[in-house]
Amino acid sequence: MTDETTGPVRRAGDPAQEASMREEAAIAAVTARRATMLTRARRHLGWFSTVLALLIGAAHTVPVVFPPQASLPAFLVAMGLWVVAVLLLTYAYLRTRSATPRGGGRRYTVGLLVTMALYLAGLALTPWETWPVAILIGLLIAAPLTIAGWWRRT
Repeated sequence: MTDETTGPVRRAGDPAQEASMREEAAIAAVTARRATMLTRARRHLGWFSTVLALLIGAAHTVPVVFPPQASLPAFLVAMGLWVVAVLLLTYAYLRTRSATPRGGGRRYTVGLLVTMALYLAGLALTPWETWPVAILIGLLIAAPLTIAGWWRRT
């Protein structure tokens, strides 16, 4: 029996209807959980990529701000803190990630390769830079990986 305005009429106590409604509710719950997990994974990848990119940019800036020729201990402490930060960031990301969004790994790899290429190109400029220029170049180095981390696939 159907109603012209609402579709099939649901009778109370019909086992087939109740089973169908339970299946629809279960499917909706799984879909909502998947969407939440995907959003969380995208956010984690975005923040991980951003912080890692800024750390790579900082690695370019550290030798300009703390030149090893002027103060080797300050340079070593700064680079030691940098290594610890990268290790903690990587460990935290591996412990909290639930899934990588579709295509996220490929975009991350391309962004990291471009960032590292810019870092290597920036090393040639290090002896002639002032610290404000080094910070700007560090931000430019960080841009590709940051963009790759937050890029959304439509």
